[in-house]
Amino acid sequence: MARVELPIRVAVAGISVARCDGVWHTHHSFGQIVDLLATRVQEVHYHAREAATAKSGVRDYPLNRPNLFVHPWRPRRNTLEALRAPLGLLREYWRLVGTGDALFLRGSPAFVWSAHWMARLRGRGVVHW
Repeated sequence: MARVELPIRVAVAGISVARCDGVWHTHHSFGQIVDLLATRVQEVHYHAREAATAKSGVRDYPLNRPNLFVHPWRPRRNTLEALRAPLGLLREYWRLVGTGDALFLRGSPAFVWSAHWMARLRGRGVVHW
């Protein structure tokens, strides 16, 4: 069976990213999923909180496919810090929804319900894992 590449852009919100030697890295378990997704669609736009260091065992998987674009979010230490600046987080979700024809969300970050609402406003499908 031939592999099919769907002509869509998928926006992904996932585990934090860090830049090392010019390459973005994330956790290997989720990075492999994003990598595989990038082999099946036209573009993947990966949105995640930027962390300080890569290759620490937490962010050890390079995101280097040519059709995978990383959009780092403002660094935050925890959810409480994100809740103190809700407008910034809502802007990041709006940008997330705007970069994809469909959304793939991981986890339960602060205000994630707003991404669902914004996706519905823009006619985007959502998969929430």
